[in-house]
Amino acid sequence: MKKEEANKIVLKLVAMFPNTEVSEVTIATWVEYLIPLEASVIRPAINEYILSPGKKFFPIPGEILEIYDRMYQEAMVKKTQADREAESEAIKLLFHEPLDKIDRSMGRIAKLSVALVRDVCDGKLKYKSPEWNIRQSEIEKLTSI
Repeated sequence: MKKEEANKIVLKLVAMFPNTEVSEVTIATWVEYLIPLEASVIRPAINEYILSPGKKFFPIPGEILEIYDRMYQEAMVKKTQADREAESEAIKLLFHEPLDKIDRSMGRIAKLSVALVRDVCDGKLKYKSPEWNIRQSEIEKLTSI
């Protein structure tokens, strides 16, 4: 994350604990710790800390980083699952969907592209061969229309 964004997060944290005096050095140190982290994960981690019952004092980095680490791991698991699902859908499209179904749902360019990939994978056509180049240029012509 950028330094300005990290600074805003730290200032929010300071604002949530108005009875605690936080030095400029502490703020600068917090900003330094936050910069390498994912902003989309640290924001909810900060919010979870702030909204946790019994939090009366400005946190130490380890308290926030413990929450951040858990949330980051959960986000990575979700991303990995989503990536696997997307790869599975791509494999189905490339190798299992009937070509006429692809033409109806996605259009001629997708159908020609999938047919070209399938022919290369099936060994019916060599990548970058003269026939491949002809078929690829036909697809490129359609994309430039």
